[in-house]
Amino acid sequence: MTLESFATDLLEEVLQSVEAADNGDFQENRFTEEILSWLTELGECFTPEVAHFKQPGMKLNAWDLQEEGTLDLFVTVFDGTRALYRLPRGEVLDAISRCQRFLERSMNGLFRDLEETDPGFEPAQSISARSSQISRARVFLLTNGIVASEVMPDSSVGGVIVSHHIWDLERLFQVSEGRTGPETIDIDSDQLSGGLHCVALPSENEVYQSYVGVAPGPVLAGLFSRWGQRLLERNLRSYLQTRTKVNKEMMETLRKTPGMFFAYNNGISTTADEVDIAAGQDGSATIRRLRNFQVVNGGQTTATLTEAAKSGMDLSNVFVQFKLTVLKDPTKVDEAVPLIARYANSQNKVSLSDFSSNHPYHVELERVSRMLWVPNPDQRGKSTTKWYYERVRAAYLNDVRARGTPSKKRQFRNEFPVQQKITKTELAKYDMSWRQLPHIVSLGAEKNYLRFMDLLVSDKWPLPDELTFQKMVAMAILFRRCDTIVRKGEYQGYKANIDTYSIAYLSNLTGAKVDLLAIWNQQALPAVLEEALQKIVAMVYTHITTPPREGMNVTEWCKKQDCWTTLCAKTVSDLPDLSPILWKGPSQTESNTSSTTVEAPAPGKEAEMICEFPPLSKESWFGLAAWGKQTGMLNGWERKFAFSMGRLVARRLNPYPNQVKYAVKIVTKASEKGWKAEHVKESREEEPKKAGGK
Repeated sequence: MTLESFATDLLEEVLQSVEAADNGDFQENRFTEEILSWLTELGECFTPEVAHFKQPGMKLNAWDLQEEGTLDLFVTVFDGTRALYRLPRGEVLDAISRCQRFLERSMNGLFRDLEETDPGFEPAQSISARSSQISRARVFLLTNGIVASEVMPDSSVGGVIVSHHIWDLERLFQVSEGRTGPETIDIDSDQLSGGLHCVALPSENEVYQSYVGVAPGPVLAGLFSRWGQRLLERNLRSYLQTRTKVNKEMMETLRKTPGMFFAYNNGISTTADEVDIAAGQDGSATIRRLRNFQVVNGGQTTATLTEAAKSGMDLSNVFVQFKLTVLKDPTKVDEAVPLIARYANSQNKVSLSDFSSNHPYHVELERVSRMLWVPNPDQRGKSTTKWYYERVRAAYLNDVRARGTPSKKRQFRNEFPVQQKITKTELAKYDMSWRQLPHIVSLGAEKNYLRFMDLLVSDKWPLPDELTFQKMVAMAILFRRCDTIVRKGEYQGYKANIDTYSIAYLSNLTGAKVDLLAIWNQQALPAVLEEALQKIVAMVYTHITTPPREGMNVTEWCKKQDCWTTLCAKTVSDLPDLSPILWKGPSQTESNTSSTTVEAPAPGKEAEMICEFPPLSKESWFGLAAWGKQTGMLNGWERKFAFSMGRLVARRLNPYPNQVKYAVKIVTKASEKGWKAEHVKESREEEPKKAGGK
């Protein structure tokens, strides 16, 4: 395949994935989203959020501020009129300069000059609030043009070192061909303070060579400060936390008795592709250089040392034991390193799953997608297209290019329209939203995907069948239509959060009983569901943009479970009757589909849950809300929830399982603090049982 054909196919994929009425800015955003998904899968970035911001002298397309203080900023140059072109050096420097100008202005309070609905407000506010914690920044230029190959030197903005990373057409082509991955982590002797002393494994081994040694604390802290989370093996990245109980104890040791750190700590396990060793006369060795160094066990230790160094602690008397494994066959790296990570972490409580694209679940979804035709109600049932499940990065693009001739490429695109492509991270987003976990989805694509895979493995989901895939597609149609409603409704910011919370609310509202198969058969949403989504979206937007604490960051608020539980207690006025679009048959989970749907419990289980609902009258629920306000024993959302339960009882509606759970918790809490119910319902059986509602 040639660079020219790749350029043409990439441009066509982007243009065909947007609507004809969309302007150049949205085309640029779509290109940004596509390339960010590639970089995330490569491990080059982690949880980037698209935020298209332009003002004179400033531009930003996406951003990510990680917990340990690494800031990633993305600026895009996309030309929707030319498939193959060279981007002049002046435009490269201008784009990077505008992005750095945004960083500089943000560190000086730019957010105060912006409306809260401006897409640049949130990144600007976050940068301002955490400017003292930013240890390094990276500016990524994403473009479908060709940039002259040259190394761009680091710069400094507000005392923060900024490195520059260019992902142009040629580099993207290499990624799609599998000839390159993320930028190589090349650690020289200067970064190792002259070298790491170690001893080699004495016995010969055909697979690997191992070394055991001691690393000074400042060296590890320096490496993590420079390279960030890229030092951590990808399967474990989401478990990096610096505020856990264990890490607090490590920090306490570093503060009070740093000399004891080596004795208390288990050490770290690491890998590298290549290593330069200087042998000593006494049988010892010194590591002078490491290529593609990875910490596969000990991310908590490494991050804690970095936090300690940033807070000014003296690490000169801190040492950490390390084991380094260097594989002799580079082709075995992708196979062996995840296994090393898994077994090195077997003593930890975290659940390690196989997050690779080769998991049987993804393989089977891919197989089903290639054979299942889509119903076409406009042509009397004649099927003409299929939905494409993209298991591996850039697989769709490579499938197009493999067709060779323009006519065969058109035939493939007609059979698999790019609008009907679903990636595995999108699958996780749709599924977890429907499972009513929007606060998890709001953590970002990669972290949400890891949680999704944890569920898949721990709950032992069966392999997907055609019905599973059909419901997955229905979720995609539902989610994407919601996204269009949000975009065309001119909700300026937080689109991703509005999307997931709206779908989760719809799932909760209906007991997850929306007839997904009807959506699959029509390949569209019923009008009544569109009307409901319009109203839900408006309510969700108001909810997430009014966090409980003044000045609280909206995105951070959306990542908290309280954001979701308080939303569940709210109602939407003037909702249309949704009963015509609800599933009327047996529970949708009775077939082999539990992996992609979380429907309401089976009738017996639902009745059992409803029986746990506190048998209080509407007066008692209203009284509980008033008591909570007068005494201060219940917080705001608990009082609102109690009031909502009073309205539900007054309307003689059964609660949903989530409502039962929180109702029991609130009543138990209030009873323990002295509240007593005055009115208890005499007989639940005397009341008609309607379908759940709010």
